[in-house]
Amino acid sequence: MFTLNKVVAATTLILGFMNACHSQSISDDEPLPCNGFPEHKDLPVNYFFWLGSHNAGLPSSAYDCPHSSQERTLTQMLRDGIRHLDINVCTRNGQTTLCTTDTPVDFTGYLNELMDYVRQEFHQVVVLNINSIVEDANAVSTFKDLETIIDKVCKQQADMTLGTDEYEQYECPFIYVQPEYTMDWPTLGELVNYDPEAAMWEGDGDHVGVQSRLILTHGESIRRTGGDMSHYFSKVFGRHSNEDGKGLHSLVSKLHTMCQTNGPIHLEVYSDDDSCGKAIDPTFIEDVILAKDGCDLNGASTNVYFNLIQLDQYHSHLTYLKDLQSRMNQHNSAKLERRIEPVPRSTLVALNTETDDQKKKRPQRDEL
Repeated sequence: MFTLNKVVAATTLILGFMNACHSQSISDDEPLPCNGFPEHKDLPVNYFFWLGSHNAGLPSSAYDCPHSSQERTLTQMLRDGIRHLDINVCTRNGQTTLCTTDTPVDFTGYLNELMDYVRQEFHQVVVLNINSIVEDANAVSTFKDLETIIDKVCKQQADMTLGTDEYEQYECPFIYVQPEYTMDWPTLGELVNYDPEAAMWEGDGDHVGVQSRLILTHGESIRRTGGDMSHYFSKVFGRHSNEDGKGLHSLVSKLHTMCQTNGPIHLEVYSDDDSCGKAIDPTFIEDVILAKDGCDLNGASTNVYFNLIQLDQYHSHLTYLKDLQSRMNQHNSAKLERRIEPVPRSTLVALNTETDDQKKKRPQRDEL
């Protein structure tokens, strides 16, 4: 009996170890809570620094300018850590699609792919910003066009989720809507019920109900018809620095001005189709944020901070962008507490040793 007990105990120990290893191997494939930053779970949505993709989920063939899109699919972008998606839609003959110069992408299918990720992953928050910038005024999408599709897709996703209530129109459990009467956004931890310090009860390990959230924002181009109103959309949580892509050439000077006034800033570093610019160099991004003739973020007030970078072809510099996100979240966390923690220049970018005074003394082209 003594020997049998030892065998049983040893077997139990081995099985427990194998289960633990199996659980660890699964968790290694999952993103960390709070968009990869569990240590910043207490950052409000408008203080978190989002990695964003412009023209999200469309291939290079979708636009006349191959650089004005992404090389990754929607799901690949989400797995890369992109959590802010920007798309342009239009509605023709009752069908809403992502507008391109190539074959249109069905908005219903796109939203289903996005909601699949939100439903299946844990403790993630994704923002989808929707525009409807088209030449044909009759093709501009309305809130009704969009929310009819959103409700349809969300009901299907809710029906596949244990622990959700019976579905009601405009009550999608996955979507968080920020009340218009307040500027105080919830924290990422609050949105996804992530609190590792909270007491654990029996059964808490079972993932039931909504685990991740989606936030919808919109551009001014979305059309209102008659009494059409928004049920699912929240206001954008930052000031645009280059919304239409036409201001990239003057972005340094524009941000120098913007950083003199309070409020969060969306750093939009992409060109419009006419400019057809290639992927932005990280050195340019560093200078826009930190240089004296740019934002000079480390010298700005505690009420000035960046909470989004959005660009085309993000994958070209993904390692740098992850590094930037880490540095900016640390900086924003300090500013939330009314402290200034300087943002160091990235070690991934070659240091430009030329000082600002030397730049001013640099001869102009017509002086050479």
